Amino acid sequence: MKNILPKIIFSTIGVCFSTMVSATTCLPVQGTVETQSINDNEQVGHITMTSSRVGAFKQAFGQFNITGGIKGAITGTTPTGEVILEHHIGFPGVGSIISYNDIATFTGQPDSQGNIPVTETAPITTTAYSGEFAGWTGQLIVTGTVNFTTGANAFSYTGNICQN
Repeated sequence: MKNILPKIIFSTIGVCFSTMVSATTCLPVQGTVETQSINDNEQVGHITMTSSRVGAFKQAFGQFNITGGIKGAITGTTPTGEVILEHHIGFPGVGSIISYNDIATFTGQPDSQGNIPVTETAPITTTAYSGEFAGWTGQLIVTGTVNFTTGANAFSYTGNICQN
């Protein structure tokens, strides 16, 4: 009986520890994106990212806020007129993210300056060699405006990224 109790205690601790080690870590993220159209199908610009959980974000990515570059490309349209996009996002010294099959929906009419409101869903996958973002996935909701006259686009986003 003396030998069984320590084995049960250590087994229980081992199960709890292995559950904690394999648990998914998720972070809420938010930021801004500003791009300029370089042709009918491509945009380039800059992006910021941070989290309301600043300590956990800094532990994961080395800084409280990260900034980088973004390149977007229109890859198609849906039968209902939404735009399908792909985005390559790089944060120097941190890593890269790629989002495929983003769906942008025009949600209103242009304002007096030609800005058209847009909402976009962006599923996030990671490149295998991508620095601190390796193994992270997620979903972002992006809102903002596009302007086909000036080519200037401005967005903010929120979402969650998770490391498995």
